[in-house]
Amino acid sequence: MDALEEIVEQARRDCPVCPSAASGCGKAPKITIAGIGGAGCNALNELKGIESATTLAINTDVANLRSIDAHKRLLLATDSTKGLGAGGFPEVGMKCAESNKEEIAKALEGTHLLFLVAGLGGGTGTGAAPVVAEIAKEMGATVVATVMYPFAIEKIRREKAEWGLDALFRSCDTVAVLDHNRLTQMVPTLSFGQAPFVLNNIVARAVRGISDSITCQALVKLGIEDVRAVATGGGLATIALGQGSGSFKVEDAVKEMFKSPLLESSLKDAKGALVHITGGQAVSMAEIQKAGERIRKEFAPKTAVAIGAHTDSRMMDKMVITAIATGVKSPKIKPRETFSDAEKEKIAMEIAAG
Repeated sequence: MDALEEIVEQARRDCPVCPSAASGCGKAPKITIAGIGGAGCNALNELKGIESATTLAINTDVANLRSIDAHKRLLLATDSTKGLGAGGFPEVGMKCAESNKEEIAKALEGTHLLFLVAGLGGGTGTGAAPVVAEIAKEMGATVVATVMYPFAIEKIRREKAEWGLDALFRSCDTVAVLDHNRLTQMVPTLSFGQAPFVLNNIVARAVRGISDSITCQALVKLGIEDVRAVATGGGLATIALGQGSGSFKVEDAVKEMFKSPLLESSLKDAKGALVHITGGQAVSMAEIQKAGERIRKEFAPKTAVAIGAHTDSRMMDKMVITAIATGVKSPKIKPRETFSDAEKEKIAMEIAAG
């Protein structure tokens, strides 16, 4: 064994998780992950123990807030709702948020990057999320929303979701849409009740991975300016996930990621991508580098790609790649800026009547 091999062996013995997002998180920049409404708050439970970001649960339903494991919890209370929720009405959720702007601003104080998580189609998430995003933008934060889109059979909820997307596109830098319909196409055996839990886990993986890569000790760190460069003006986005193990882990993980966007779209033509690679203890730096090179090659030459990576000793020989691809186009999502005034008025009336 030569000198270099001996040093490598010693590193493997003395540093079994080296480096990892499990320790060494810095204090700056400040990242906040805010769950808005029932679905958004429930997603925060998947982030229990996160050190790289502050989790903030915001809801009009006090019973739901009590069940959420978050660093901070904020009840959007008014005399009319009394902590009992928004009743499925986005306009109520919006009014509750507007009535608590000072409290929201205080909870977001010092935030450089805000990941906003919400389910669209209900009251609080649909109505309050754009208000929270607007407050954060006014305070100078970069805002990336990750939202769950209703099933096609939920007609009224879909119309409310379109209304919510309109507001989010106006107030966020990037809006990543995860479509329940796309998920069921990818996993046909998934039950109606299981789908939200799967999306919550995927959202948690994406935002935790990027947050860890920015503020924690990592194999490949992401700079906050790299994230801002990709996210600013990102528009419509989605999340994709791929994994692999064994001799062809890199090829399998990259291939699966590009085949599995959670919105009907093509990742290869995305304007930008925030990519996080997690490798087990047996995954080498050469494999991490190979994955990064293959990812960049698969995207279009003009796509701005920012990559971070860390190890997770629990994964052994497995590699997982998560990406938030920005500036994508989808036939399923029509940016509301292109809706006519008559279409907007029709949807608003249906929401009010529904």
